[in-house]
Amino acid sequence: MTAVMTRRILQAKGLDPQKDITLLSMDTHARLQSLVTGKVAGGMMAPPSTYLAQDQGFKIFGRGRDYMRYLQTGVVATDAAIKQKRGHLVRFLESVIEILPGQPGSHASLYSEETLRERCATCAQNV
Repeated sequence: MTAVMTRRILQAKGLDPQKDITLLSMDTHARLQSLVTGKVAGGMMAPPSTYLAQDQGFKIFGRGRDYMRYLQTGVVATDAAIKQKRGHLVRFLESVIEILPGQPGSHASLYSEETLRERCATCAQNV
């Protein structure tokens, strides 16, 4: 899916994916590290890698959601459930922050706990 999405974004930006780029297959952590170290010029990222790359001064060239519909993991709830159980949602987000650093391939360990809590608070305010 990442390769398809990458090709669509590049085509929309006027590039020929067959001639203008070389696609490399690598896991998410390797993509971010390769970008940061200058081994690659760009890479398809998903949060939190997107935020980490932006924090390093990289710009977003295109977002997959703007070029195709695709499935992505997410947390969903109705407005009514969010309003009625807002505390549950906040505790859930806080729990996710606590477990992320231990997950294989997670970039959460690159964030300070304070930054993760700030992002959680921002998510909670936006619901």
